[in-house]
Amino acid sequence: TSSRYVLMSTIVCILLVISTACTDIVPLPTKTPTRTPTPVLPPTSTPPLVLPPTSTPPLVLPPTSTPEGGLAASTVGQVGSRESAGSLQHNRVELTPNRQEPPGSEWVEQAIRYVAETYGIAEDVLRLTNEEGLHLPTLDKTIRIIALTAMQQPDYPVYKVLIDIDTGEISEDLQALRQAEEEARMQKYGKLETSLFDMLQEADDDEIFPVAIWAAEYDKSLSPSELYDILAARYPQAAQAMAEGRKPWRVEDGELSKEIRTAYFAELDKNAKTRVAPILAMLKSYEESVEHQWGEPRIVAEIPKKMILKLDRHPAVARIFYYSNETVSDDLSEPEMDGATSTIRVPAPR
Repeated sequence: TSSRYVLMSTIVCILLVISTACTDIVPLPTKTPTRTPTPVLPPTSTPPLVLPPTSTPPLVLPPTSTPEGGLAASTVGQVGSRESAGSLQHNRVELTPNRQEPPGSEWVEQAIRYVAETYGIAEDVLRLTNEEGLHLPTLDKTIRIIALTAMQQPDYPVYKVLIDIDTGEISEDLQALRQAEEEARMQKYGKLETSLFDMLQEADDDEIFPVAIWAAEYDKSLSPSELYDILAARYPQAAQAMAEGRKPWRVEDGELSKEIRTAYFAELDKNAKTRVAPILAMLKSYEESVEHQWGEPRIVAEIPKKMILKLDRHPAVARIFYYSNETVSDDLSEPEMDGATSTIRVPAPR
C-alpha cells in the first residue's frame, strides 16, 4: 500500500509540473531579416579610350551601268539651261569633295563633265538629283535626262542634261526635242492616231472605221479661260471666286453656285458646237452614224477610210483617233474637258 501511494504521488507531481510549464510558454519574437546595402564604388578618374583618326581614304565605288529598261520613260516639263532648286533648300548640307552620292548610269559622269565645262563649276560639287529616260518614237531616239544639283552654290541650281544614247549628242532644250518629235509625227501620220494610221494602210477606201474626231480651236472658238471671263462679267461673285483662285462657281450661295455652273455648261456646249460645226457639215451625208459629244469639241462617227483621209487635211480637225469600246461620261462635275484638244489656233474654216 505504501508503494502504491508513493507512485500515485509521483505521477500527480509530474502532471502538475507539465501543466505549469505549458502555461508559462511565451512565443519567441520573429526576427526581421535585414538587407545588406550594396557598396557604392567611387568613380574612377581613368579617361575614356580615344582611338586616333585613321588616314585611310574612304572607299569609292565605281558607277554601275544601269540597263536602259531599268528606268521608265516619263514626261518632263520644259527645261531651261538652268533652274532654281528651291525645293531642296530645306535640306541644306555642306558636302565635302570626298563625299560620294549613289551612282547613276554610265551617262552621269558625262553629264557632270559637260556641266562643269559649260558653266565653270567644279565637278565635285555636282550631285545627281534625278535620272530618267524619254523615248521619241517617230524620231527613233532614246534620251537620258540627267538632273544635277550644284550643292555649294546659292539656291542650289539644277542643270538638266539631255544625252542621246545612240549618238552621244548633248543638249539642254527639251522643248526643242518635243517640237521636233511632233513635227516628225505630223509629217508621217498627219492628224491620225498611229494605230489608226496603220489600220488604214491595208484598208479599202470604203471600209468603215469607228473614230473620235477632236475639233481644233480657231478664231471663233473660246478657250476655257475666256469662258470663265464671260461668267466673271455676268456674276460679280464668280469674279471674286476667280480672284481668290477658285472656280467661278465655287461661291458660298448654293443656289447661285448651281446657276453659275449651269451657265458655264451652256457656254461650254455653245462653244463646242461652234468648233465642231464645220466638221458636222462635212459629215452631213453620214449623219445617221455621227454623234456630237455634249459639251465637248468631239464627234464620234463611223465613216469610211476616204472620209477619214479628207478630215485629216481639214483645218478644223485637231486629232482623229480609233474609237472602240470607249465609254463616254456625262459627268460634268469638273468641266476641264478641253485639255485634250489642240491649243494651237488656226484660221476659221471656210
